[in-house]
Amino acid sequence: MKLKVAQVIGLNTDQKAAQVISSSRNGDNSFFAVLDLACDDAFTKGRLGLSELSDFYFDFEGTPAEKLTAAFEKAKEKFASEEYSLLAASVSGKILYLESLDRSPLSHSPPF
Repeated sequence: MKLKVAQVIGLNTDQKAAQVISSSRNGDNSFFAVLDLACDDAFTKGRLGLSELSDFYFDFEGTPAEKLTAAFEKAKEKFASEEYSLLAASVSGKILYLESLDRSPLSHSPPF
């Protein structure tokens, strides 16, 4: 299946960055992630982190669901000391797999 991908992310600073990655290999397997990161040197850490996660996803042996879960766990380790929100997805064939986590201060507050 051929996917068309468009990426739009706002302005980044050294303290806060929102970034996206989309990678496809073997024509039938794609990895996507959106990261909102708040820390020192957020732009560089986010860019390198997403690139490493993409490589990890494609190098990991397993089903697409297992690969996504492993990559997601790797992200939780990598950004454990940071404030972040992450949405990771993979597409294999006609199946979409999603995982998300919000470790920002507002996510731990009561809704009202």
